[in-house]
Amino acid sequence: MKTSAVNTVSNSQYDTQANDFLARFNIRFSAVLADSKPAPWADEEKHPAPRHHFKITLSKPQGKPTTKAFDVLRGGKVIDTVFYNAGQHITANEVLRSLQNHDGVDCDAVRRAYRRAPRLVFDFWASSKDHADGVHTVRAYDILSCISSDAFCPDTFADFCAELGYDEDSRKAEKTFKACSSFARRIQKFFTEEELTALSEIN
Repeated sequence: MKTSAVNTVSNSQYDTQANDFLARFNIRFSAVLADSKPAPWADEEKHPAPRHHFKITLSKPQGKPTTKAFDVLRGGKVIDTVFYNAGQHITANEVLRSLQNHDGVDCDAVRRAYRRAPRLVFDFWASSKDHADGVHTVRAYDILSCISSDAFCPDTFADFCAELGYDEDSRKAEKTFKACSSFARRIQKFFTEEELTALSEIN
């Protein structure tokens, strides 16, 4: 009973740490249960237990734009992007005529460029114990504490193997390195330097 009380307090502190991070940087968190099955990295020969598979989305609300963006195209490919004041009433056709007639730009089309709010979407597999215990949710802390370590990956495959104990001759290890390196770049692209520093404190 005493151990249970300690764990409750501890979990509450972790949850507060994660929620404070999200609130501080105005980041929205969503976790949707997709299905339940063994994790893709599990060893099939050992008959792995099923886990809950979640689709995680972290997003930043897009503020009111101060500019209008237009993509400039030639032969169907974007060759440039031009910006106008958001309060200026101008159409894509007017931008095209201005670029062709006044600026002498060699282009054949202009289209409005809409920028989506930054999002980080990825898969997360909960523990097999959670599945066995009937836990169908995942906490923001669970996600943030995981990606805080995933945000940084060794630069080379050799360093990756040396640091994590993989065999350099293993193709599976090389595939894992490429996946980790790619995900680390996605995390670093989504978060600012300040956010990454704060994220590293969640563990």
